[in-house]
Amino acid sequence: MVWGVQAGEVLVSQELLRKLRKRIETLTLERDAAIACAASEKRWADEAKEVIEGLLHQFAYDGPGPTLSTGGLSALEDGFALLDWQDPHPIPESRCDEPGCIERNTCGWPSPSGYRRTCSNHWIEAER
Repeated sequence: MVWGVQAGEVLVSQELLRKLRKRIETLTLERDAAIACAASEKRWADEAKEVIEGLLHQFAYDGPGPTLSTGGLSALEDGFALLDWQDPHPIPESRCDEPGCIERNTCGWPSPSGYRRTCSNHWIEAER
């Protein structure tokens, strides 16, 4: 008998128990593999986004102030679309650190108050 009820007890054969355990192990492995695959895909997507962002910072055109622009190039437009960026894309971390200045920082230099990242105009002023 594979299974049955006798005097209020459920009887299950050792073979059926072995098959059930094997199926549970298989489902657990499949679930673990699916979780690992999803994590791997997320990690790959994050890395791809980081690479695309780096390429755009390197090859996109400087826009007005600290912004990046596609300049109408379709490859750059595709990269902007993948990152869901508007054109031009603001990059406030690239602003001159001189209070009130909205130009892009182009010069990094040590100063008595610490390392500065300023636009070329403020660097020239500091050199005087």
